[in-house]
Amino acid sequence: MINKNDKVIPEKTLLVIPNKGITNEEVGSLLTSLSSMRKRDWFTDHFYYCLPLAVGNRYGFIVKAQRDFTAYWDGTESPAGVTITSASTDRYLQNYDGHFGSGIITVQNFWHFRTPPGVNLMTINPPNFPQHGLMHMTGVIETDNLRRDFTFNLKITKPGVYINIKAGDPVGAFIPVPRYFADGFSVKYANELYSDDEIELEHITGDEFARQRRTEDLKKTHQAGKRYLKGEDAWGEKFPDHQK
Repeated sequence: MINKNDKVIPEKTLLVIPNKGITNEEVGSLLTSLSSMRKRDWFTDHFYYCLPLAVGNRYGFIVKAQRDFTAYWDGTESPAGVTITSASTDRYLQNYDGHFGSGIITVQNFWHFRTPPGVNLMTINPPNFPQHGLMHMTGVIETDNLRRDFTFNLKITKPGVYINIKAGDPVGAFIPVPRYFADGFSVKYANELYSDDEIELEHITGDEFARQRRTEDLKKTHQAGKRYLKGEDAWGEKFPDHQK
């Protein structure tokens, strides 16, 4: 049995189990890692000077729509209030329906995911892929334990509007997260842990960043000092671990 005894899924592995009759290649055509997708079609060059956005573009995985479909919500809570029409195909790899009601489009894929012990999958909005009228619902799934599929759910944010999804558009996104990782964090205030002098140095450094943005950075390309992009603080000191 997968994830039991000597059949444990290797670390940092996302295991995909297609339904019977579905091929790896078919699933692969709809599943994409974002790790190398730094760019977005709607970004201008200026966006890429913001390293957090560029790195965020590369986080997680997306599931793409197999075919065109249109959804309409009449504003009621009933499942009958969501109408979905989709293009036909000889090979169905996904279902689209509104069985939850409340303006929710449910996407069911004909495969499921498993992860190594202690690793959940968290469904998220597709990173920097805006979709008019839709919000992707967040869920956290124990895919190391769950031996079946889970659905991706998209909330229509405004009734009375037709939502048009094209084949290849993201209909789901997710990232692996260690179970309980976020649960272990708590809020502490700086004066509970650090001296006044240490806190003041943070303020001074922040003020220096602000001063640079108001003065010399305005004369640079895109009015950007690129300190964060280069992995250094306001004084030019390099970050010890910098993601690009």
